[in-house]
Amino acid sequence: MKEVTFSEQELYWLSLGRKTLTKQLLDPEPPEAFMTGDVAAITDGERWALSISYLDPRGSSSWPADPEPGFLCPFGEEGDHLKVAGTDIVLEITNYRLERLQHVTLKEVCDMGMAASIYDFLPVDQGFSAFAKFWDDQHGPGAWDANPWVWNIEFEVVSW
Repeated sequence: MKEVTFSEQELYWLSLGRKTLTKQLLDPEPPEAFMTGDVAAITDGERWALSISYLDPRGSSSWPADPEPGFLCPFGEEGDHLKVAGTDIVLEITNYRLERLQHVTLKEVCDMGMAASIYDFLPVDQGFSAFAKFWDDQHGPGAWDANPWVWNIEFEVVSW
């Protein structure tokens, strides 16, 4: 079973039942030659896929379709289980996609566990500022500004 690492703060949000989403860095990042803005060629070591991130009418950043049939998230696919490192917690992946970090929506900030609802962030830009600070705290100064590619993984808790 593959593992995902959560910070103490994320474990707390998970214990409150608020955390249903994690963003994990795409590693390795596509080579510079394969990236332009929100377009990236990605590989699983054998296959390459060209994907375009876009903002859909509902306001969420996502991929129009799976990058390529058989191209899998390194953390697993829908229905697969993930163990939270250092705990007995098991998660089930319910959805995943690739996107630029800064394409995060306010709903996703809440789903990361940072708030119970979007109404906890008034004015709205406080939610994005809080997430940017959280990301920099977890990944180092300037990590938010770098706007890396991330796996957006939605999940449900299977067992504690």
